[in-house]
Parts: sequence; structure tokens; C-alpha cells
Amino acid sequence: MGRKWWRWLSSDYRRIRRQVVGLCRGDPPKDSESQLCLVDAVMEAARLSRVVQEYHPLGASLYGIQWRGLNSDWTLLKGLADWIVTLHRDVGEGKRPAGIIDFLAGNPSLDPLKGKVEALKAALVANTQSLSNVFERLDLGEVAHQRICAEELPALALELEAMLERLDDLQDAITFNHLKAILEREGLSWVVDAAWDWPNAAALLVLFYRRTCFEAFLRKAYAEREALKAFDGTSHENARERFRNLDLASLEATRLQLAAQHRANLPTPYNNTNGQLGVLLREFEKRGRHLPIRKLIAHAGHAIQAIKPVFMMSPMSIAAYIPPESIKFDLVIFDEASQVKPVDAFGAVLRGQQLVVVGDSKQLPPTSFFDALVGDDDLDEEEEYVTSDIESVLGLMAGQGAPQRMLRWHYRSRHESLIALSNWEFYDNRLVVFPSPYPARPGLGLVFRHLPNTAYDRGRSRTNQKEAEFVAKAVMLHAKASPDLTLGVAAFSLQQAEAILDHLERMRRDDPSAEAFFEL
Repeated sequence: MGRKWWRWLSSDYRRIRRQVVGLCRGDPPKDSESQLCLVDAVMEAARLSRVVQEYHPLGASLYGIQWRGLNSDWTLLKGLADWIVTLHRDVGEGKRPAGIIDFLAGNPSLDPLKGKVEALKAALVANTQSLSNVFERLDLGEVAHQRICAEELPALALELEAMLERLDDLQDAITFNHLKAILEREGLSWVVDAAWDWPNAAALLVLFYRRTCFEAFLRKAYAEREALKAFDGTSHENARERFRNLDLASLEATRLQLAAQHRANLPTPYNNTNGQLGVLLREFEKRGRHLPIRKLIAHAGHAIQAIKPVFMMSPMSIAAYIPPESIKFDLVIFDEASQVKPVDAFGAVLRGQQLVVVGDSKQLPPTSFFDALVGDDDLDEEEEYVTSDIESVLGLMAGQGAPQRMLRWHYRSRHESLIALSNWEFYDNRLVVFPSPYPARPGLGLVFRHLPNTAYDRGRSRTNQKEAEFVAKAVMLHAKASPDLTLGVAAFSLQQAEAILDHLERMRRDDPSAEAFFEL
């Protein structure tokens, strides 16, 4: 504004300029920039004047007769302030401040200080007693007590303020003290020392403790077992490798022996052109209109069985493709027998001389969905049906008192926790389970999350909303922490799955930072 050529036309400009000229004792500044600086200085002086008047009582109490308000000798007051600061520092460091002897020689009146000194002594005694009560209640120990009390009052005040701000962590401190007492009682005080002084204790202490324990167990095992003392790793590896090679050679020899035996039993085509083999040879030469499989089995079943003695078929396929009395099997094996209904299994059972049924009675039975469509209204209620209430052929064999044998070795689960619950609840802990080579790796195995404050809404929505919200939060956490890994979520009902999706969609709207994971 000061640079505008038309400023002299403004009445406000002319009025303000006259005021500035009136404030000057000498010649006023000519240019606009100097005038603005002068106005800023006047405003700052007015502000400082108000500050001096506001703190007038404090200045009078600190500087006594040397304080004269706006008319004080500021150089003298600055010197006094610097001397007081130096005096306080020297006294705190145990030094004798320069000039203090001369000051005291003048017999100054120290009566106002006596009351303050007595009050300070009483406050220090009360402070010491209060600190002792605090440390005794918190059970922080003598070392912590001495360390905190040794600090100067300002640092001690900050320490106590930090304690007040962390009152929510008090339960953790109590738990720590309880565990500390147990460890010290058991002779494990070194664990407490490591937890207290080691910066990485929160992340590595558990692993370090486990390794130390395992090493101790290993040393004890070596000391108590002669076989371990004489153990030679190289010889053991050589024996293992020899066993592996011999085992593979045995499998190969058995395979060759079975192949040779099978070849010797194959029918010769030169003297069977008019029999079942002749039927097969003629079918091989055809380019079309081949016999249906069921008819081919009826006309050449024995020849087919001689060439391919092992049939892998479902029970319904046996009924569809193998006519009755066409061929017989030495052995019929049912796998996953808990999923096969007795009525579906009879056709295969009647075609064999021996029967082996393999299955797990703890698994879910075959679905009965289609039974409701067919119904059993034609059954005579007065007639007794032995198998009508038996769910699977496995249950039928157990009900007939067939010999049973449990297959105990379980090797399919990549982590022990995947089968541990079933092993305990259903198999009486009799399964032989191979432990995982990485038992403590995050992300592997099952983890039980107990949600005690949730409830299943049986009569209305048939969902558990709080559980669905918890699962949705876990999905969002996975999407942010491990977006490169796929995720599968299983629910026990369609309603619960929809509840999880509803919560997840709301969370995605509120926090779209993980949308890249859901767009894959």
C-alpha cells in the first residue's frame, strides 16, 4: 500500500500519517517502510508494557526495591537474575558461590527464609515416606527404589508423573512381580535379569529360554544314555541311506515279480480266438459300433480280468457295468466306507470272496438329502429290516462283529495341531502323529480364540453376530498384514457366512486401504 502513487488521496492514510508524526520526538521517517517499522515497534512496546504491568507483583517480590515497573533499570535486573541462577547452580553442585561471604557479612535478614526452610524439610520427610509407601505397595524392589530415589527432584517428579499416566499398566506390573517371585523361588533369577536388562527380551526371551531348556535336556540325555554317548552321526546316516536303497530295491523286485507272474497268467491269443479273448481281439479291430461295457463284460469278463485283475470302480459303477455272475473277485476293498450306504455296497460285496472295509466312523455319514425325495412308504412296518437304520457299510460290518483293526499312523496333517483336537476328542489320543518341524512358526497350525461374550441367535437370525464381527476383523488384518497370501474362511451355516460378509463389507467401506487384496 505504501508504494501506491494514489495513497495521498486516502483520508485514512493522511489521518494515520499525522498520528505517527505526532508520536515522534524528532523528524518522522519519510518512506512508508520505515513508518511501518515504527508502527510495529510502538505496538510491541505497548504489548510489553501490558506484560510488565501484569507481572508487577511478581517482579516486586523477586527484586525488592530494585523493581520500579516500567522505570526499572533493566541492565541491573538482568545482572541480578544471572547472579541468582548462578547461585542456585553452585549451591546445587556443592560449590561456594563467589560473593556469598560478603553478602552474608552484611547481616542480611534471613527470617523470611526460616519458614520456607522448615516447610521444605517437612515436605522432604513426607516425600520420602510417601515414596516408601508407593514402592512397598508396588513391590518394585530395593534396586528400583534406590534408583528412583537417587534422582533429583525434577527428574523424580517426571518419573512419578509417568507412573500416574500408566496406571492402566499396573496389573501387568503386579503380574510381572508375581512371576518374578516364582522364578526366583525356582532358581531362575537369570530369566528375570534377562527380562529386565535385555532390550530384545520381549521378542526373543521365550525362544532363548526354550533353547536353554532344550540344551539342558540334551546334555542330561547324553549323560544318562550310553547309546547317545556312542552315537555316530555319519554311521547313522550311512545306515539310513542303505536302508532307503534296499527298501526301494525291495519294492522294485516285488513289482517285477508281480509283473512276471501276471504275464505268465495272461491268456495266449493263438489258441483263444474263438473264446472270450477272441471277442476282445475282434473289438480291438473295430472302428465303430463297439459292444457296450456291460455286454462286453458279460461276453469277455474273464479275459478282461485276466489281463487287468484290479478293478477300481464305485459301488454304483459295479452295478451298472458288471452283470451278476459274470466275474468274481478274490478281494473287494471299500475305501471311505463311512460314505457308502449298505444298499449301494451289496452289489460289490456279493461279487467278492473276501471283504476289507476301510473307513472312519467318526466322519460324517452319507447324505440323506435324496432319501426324503424317494421316501420309504412302500416298506412293511411289520417286517424287520436289518440294515434300514444303519448309515454306512462300515457301521454294518461293525454291527456284524467283523474283526477290526485301527490304523494308528497319521501323516497327512502338515501341523500337529490340525489333528490334535480330533486325536484327543475322538480317538482317545491313540493316533501316532508326527510333530511339525516348525511348531512355533506364526501362521501355521490351529489357534483357539475363545469368545465368551458372544451368543447364537437361535430363534431369529440363526447367527452369532459378535463372532462374525471378530472373523471379519481377522480377515481385514490378514488383508493388510499378508496381502500376498490367499485366505479361506469357513462357517458352519449359510446364515453365519452371510453375517461375516455383511460385517466385512462395512469394514471395507470404512477402511478401503486393503481393497487391492479383495480385488484379486
